[in-house]
Amino acid sequence: IVAGFETSANTLNWVWYLLAKHPDVEEKIIDEAHRSIPSVSAVSADTVNAMAYTQQVLEETLRLYPPVWLFTRRSHEADQLDDYDVPPGTDIYLSPFLLHRTERYWPNPDAFDPERFAQADKAVKDRPYFPFSLGPRRCLGEYFSFLEMKVHLGLLLPRFRMRLIEDAEPSLELGINLRCANDIFLQPEVR
Repeated sequence: IVAGFETSANTLNWVWYLLAKHPDVEEKIIDEAHRSIPSVSAVSADTVNAMAYTQQVLEETLRLYPPVWLFTRRSHEADQLDDYDVPPGTDIYLSPFLLHRTERYWPNPDAFDPERFAQADKAVKDRPYFPFSLGPRRCLGEYFSFLEMKVHLGLLLPRFRMRLIEDAEPSLELGINLRCANDIFLQPEVR
């Protein structure tokens, strides 16, 4: 188990950074939060699950900055992948970070565009997207992490804004988790 708190916190760091760069997206989340969870007492699984646009923003953030950038698996039996033989015991590496940024699958892959994940866009289902892995080893905490992050944004974003102090592009550090190698300075402001 790789996750728990660090992966959600890491994702939220990226969300705050992206929202500071995209105030139009930030305003849409604020509007949705006012409708869905206007107060702490209004927080429930139903009200949080209704935050569809915030879900799109989180999914797009995870597409660009998946906390676990590399998954490893080992083949148990012989297989064929295109023209390649895969013998049993072969280590297989899957990188959501690389596939999520491949233009063949994602037009304009480096752009932050939460609309990619709109319900109407069924084409997204045919693209490689696996920030929580896939299959029987898929992250157990996926549903909880989305709830947690939507509550966080839904309660804090209408009250606080983050201003980007320096507009320097983040440099990425590929460790166990994908992190920002340099500091991103954000200044909180009360709305």
